[in-house]
Amino acid sequence: MANEKVVPIFPTANLKATLEFYTMLGFKILYEQHAPYVYGSVALENIQIDFIGNKNIAPNHENGHMCLVAVTNIDELNKLFSSRIKAAFGKQLRSGVPRMNGVNDVKSGDRRFNMVDPAGNYLIFVQIAEKTAKPTKVESSSPLTPLARAVKAARLFAYSRDDPKLAAEHLDRALEKPDLLSVVTQFQAFILRADIAVMLDDRVTLEKYIKAAKSLVLEEADLLEVQEEVERLSELEG
Repeated sequence: MANEKVVPIFPTANLKATLEFYTMLGFKILYEQHAPYVYGSVALENIQIDFIGNKNIAPNHENGHMCLVAVTNIDELNKLFSSRIKAAFGKQLRSGVPRMNGVNDVKSGDRRFNMVDPAGNYLIFVQIAEKTAKPTKVESSSPLTPLARAVKAARLFAYSRDDPKLAAEHLDRALEKPDLLSVVTQFQAFILRADIAVMLDDRVTLEKYIKAAKSLVLEEADLLEVQEEVERLSELEG
């Protein structure tokens, strides 16, 4: 039983628009039918997703249907989708429907990102962490600061739980008392808060934290720690 495969069948009110979205991401159309009933199928390497027509599904609204997609190349896949989305829309789609967020580490060690397609279907892409023997617990000599803890929690709320409003509330409380000891943590917090602002369609807050992030002076060693945030800053300014 090594070749079994499960294929989700998602509803869509507009098959053409749905297929166009997935082909924009790099998927290939395997099947497209509009009569006597609507049905389509797309695939990217070993990922296959099928669609069935449903006029009761409101376009550009989440419909409650979801699936988990286990992959082995989460960062590569997210970068591929991000680059194609930027080329097609001129920006990253962080809010509304369709949308996609960046890769986030979760407590289990897994890495994941979420995407909602134009039909409102919710896909969770995840790279499962390899199971290894649990290391002996060692107390950290440098515990996380309040701001660093808030950044960690806000990432979870924004990217894994898809709740940018709660993420903003959590991070804003910590930003009232910024961590003046760590420029790296401040930079991470400012970029994260700007990204959350995009999810909430809050242009004022976006510009505020882009300006705050650019005002910080990062040493060469610091830049190695915040490469992802530097890339995201470039996207936020684009």
